[in-house]
Amino acid sequence: MDLEREINRKIRGAAACAEDHLRAGDLRTPSPMAIHQLIRCQIIQATPESCWEFFSSPANLRRITPASLDFVVLSEVPERMHPGLMIEYRVRPLFGIPMRWLTEITQVEEGRYFVDEQRVGPYALWHHEHRFTPVGNDQTRCDDLVHY
Repeated sequence: MDLEREINRKIRGAAACAEDHLRAGDLRTPSPMAIHQLIRCQIIQATPESCWEFFSSPANLRRITPASLDFVVLSEVPERMHPGLMIEYRVRPLFGIPMRWLTEITQVEEGRYFVDEQRVGPYALWHHEHRFTPVGNDQTRCDDLVHY
């Protein structure tokens, strides 16, 4: 699948869009409750419809997560995501130590964006927006905005 190869190439470290940056203001004041923001975007050589079909399928979560995290979905997932969908998985983010994580899909606008929020896991706050915007011929800008 060409789209999957393109996504994997991007994940392995291809350059992100020029707008990629951390919001310096979110990192200036260290505190026990600091909220950070991570913004990433990439241009994928595929139509917005193809990108949406791939990224919004819970079955593809493992494919779009770096292999180093040893990501495994533990819950049953439907073919299509929907608001209220709870997804439980296991990751090994540090030193191979397994950690369970539960996220909820809280918002979905078909073909445009979806939001997942942590319900149980390592962060006090995790709010992740995924947006898909057509650019040029058969290209899609994929934006990720994470508050944590």
